[in-house]
Amino acid sequence: MQAVLCEIAWANARSQTSYIDAQFRRLTRRRGVYKALIAVGHSLLVIIYHVLKTKRPFQELGSRLLRQTGAGTAAASSGSPA
Repeated sequence: MQAVLCEIAWANARSQTSYIDAQFRRLTRRRGVYKALIAVGHSLLVIIYHVLKTKRPFQELGSRLLRQTGAGTAAASSGSPA
């Protein structure tokens, strides 16, 4: 399962317009590519869990959210399960 989540994270990291991409780029600078992939994979797992639990579609936050709100407060301030 970790390999699948990392593959999905890697594919999302190439999109350059998503929240996941922005998170990956931010984490890569601090922790390196492998740890960033694991962290983004974990974020994707949390998103998948909440989508299945609430039965509501995922709403993309966009890559500008991390730049506008600051690195650590994006998920807490938006109320989103990312």
